Amino acid sequence: MPPTQCFRPMSAVLEAKFNPQALPSSQDGTSSLSMQSRFSKRYLGKHTEKNASQDHLANHENCSLWLRNLPPNITYSELLDTISGIGRVWATYINRPDAKHDTAAAKVIFFNPEAAAKYLKHIESTKLQIRGLPITVEYNRVKIPRQLAGNPQASRVLVITGHSDFVNKDSLTRFFGDLIQFHTDRVIERFRVGTRAVIEFRFGSYRAQAQSAKTALEKNQPSGLECVRYGQDPCEVGETTFCYEPGSE
Repeated sequence: MPPTQCFRPMSAVLEAKFNPQALPSSQDGTSSLSMQSRFSKRYLGKHTEKNASQDHLANHENCSLWLRNLPPNITYSELLDTISGIGRVWATYINRPDAKHDTAAAKVIFFNPEAAAKYLKHIESTKLQIRGLPITVEYNRVKIPRQLAGNPQASRVLVITGHSDFVNKDSLTRFFGDLIQFHTDRVIERFRVGTRAVIEFRFGSYRAQAQSAKTALEKNQPSGLECVRYGQDPCEVGETTFCYEPGSE
């Protein structure tokens, strides 16, 4: 495959490896205060108009929620488990405690605002807790509109089929880690006969994680890969008994 067609490491990965102190900047390389004010201080991506907060949105149009009072060392699995059967998750990000906060916080963004409203209502009506800590929830000030992904099946979950030498948790994690920044919910072996395996890889986000991982697999075609597709997000459908046999791909 010509090198120009290969998936190259994200700039955030290269920055983390070669310049850990680098700060994100706007697309044109400047540091616009007005643009920066529309992003979370911890956002590592490019500051562009497309990615910025859509301040005109009403709450019922906002897909993004802000959760507080979470356990300091909460995992992405713990966070995402509270969303089972609510709606497809577009992105999540956990903010760890700092000098001013003893507990963690998290941003949860859904593909559509209806799911965000459903999750907010679920937290408030059930007085949802994680490890005994009651969750505080509100709409995020960095507003995100409905996400119209080109593929209606797009999700944070990838179903990967191929030779077990490559299609396994350790090999896939190394492959993705060289190319993208990501958080892992779970990696589950769904099927294995001989050297043929099916892995369900659940990322913390679709945006720039499952989305980019799928592109990396398709463009780089690593040895041992047979196929990759999006799987169902348990945050939307709950845990299912979907057929994962390679013959159903």
